[in-house]
Amino acid sequence: MGDAMGLMMKASQQYSAAKSELEAKRVRINAGEGDLTVVVISNGLAEIQDITISPALMVPEQKDKLEELLQKAFNKIVEETKAELKNRAFQFAKEVGAGG
Repeated sequence: MGDAMGLMMKASQQYSAAKSELEAKRVRINAGEGDLTVVVISNGLAEIQDITISPALMVPEQKDKLEELLQKAFNKIVEETKAELKNRAFQFAKEVGAGG
């Protein structure tokens, strides 16, 4: 029982540390090229921190292109975040399986 409790405490501490680290991490995604770019910055939890849209996209004629670039940028952030979380879960499982 003591081992299980110790493992739970260790997992809780690792979760808290990982969450703080991911909140502080910055992921920058550029979508588009030239004058037609969108930059989205998120933290490691995929929470959007900033969006920069080039002025050339801020006209009605570029509405579809802007929507496309935003979708690409957001999807890339989610993809990178999922990969990071999967890697962290794998590392934690290895540590637990090895006895910490």
